[in-house]
Amino acid sequence: MSARRGHSLSSQTCGHFPCSSRSHQPLPFPPAGIPEFLKTKKEIGLSACSRAHLDFRWRFCLFESVVAIGKFVDDLSAIPEKEFTHLSVLDFLRRNRVDLASLSPYLYFSRDHYTRNLIQRTPLFDLLAICWEPGQQSPIHNHCNQNCWMAMACGRVQVHNFKLIQKDPATGFCDLESSTHYLIDAGNPQEVDPGEPIHRVANPRSFMSRAVTLHVYSKPYDTCEVYDLKEKRYQEVQLVNTTEYGVVKSDTRLEKAAVEALM
Repeated sequence: MSARRGHSLSSQTCGHFPCSSRSHQPLPFPPAGIPEFLKTKKEIGLSACSRAHLDFRWRFCLFESVVAIGKFVDDLSAIPEKEFTHLSVLDFLRRNRVDLASLSPYLYFSRDHYTRNLIQRTPLFDLLAICWEPGQQSPIHNHCNQNCWMAMACGRVQVHNFKLIQKDPATGFCDLESSTHYLIDAGNPQEVDPGEPIHRVANPRSFMSRAVTLHVYSKPYDTCEVYDLKEKRYQEVQLVNTTEYGVVKSDTRLEKAAVEALM
């Protein structure tokens, strides 16, 4: 549930929180090992291909495989805890793109707010699919000092980071300053920067499409802090999943999306 301007946070239970990242520096162009046809500005049927378009296309080549969600979960679970680091999990997401069709049991959308769909929980991590209608966004929030990574199953989202200027736990006062903005798309998985973990994620109406994001949270957590930028207040709130393992846990009116409609 979003924190609405002019309303107190005290009555809110927030059940829908994605993660974002500041590790969004562009990758070198062209990278070693990328097919030659992607290094050129001319391709069959194209008289002039922009560098930006090529950069977007070659990033898909970083994925070594497209895997079903079951294999994705098994392989992610096989990473030892001591190796479950920022870089190793981000590398895993870059090398393993999830087959959208395999996410069918978790593709629930709501016109009221975005949905949290739990795929797997272990002592080390939670894996969720978050489904966004056009125009939906998260409240400004953090992840309670836990590590977070995000990859796109379809569509794209915008991330807006905020810098914490001041915070008073005794009164709930906080002061935030707008920081960086960036885009996450299918070829560009990201991680949350522990140095700037407060953020908002949005699927703007201008994108004109639904979006599905995959989130890895480590370790699992059940509360987070939500920030009201206008009122300069924050509060810890309880997280609630819309579905768990494909079973609906919410009274919210939901639509089960057909995979074909998202492709």
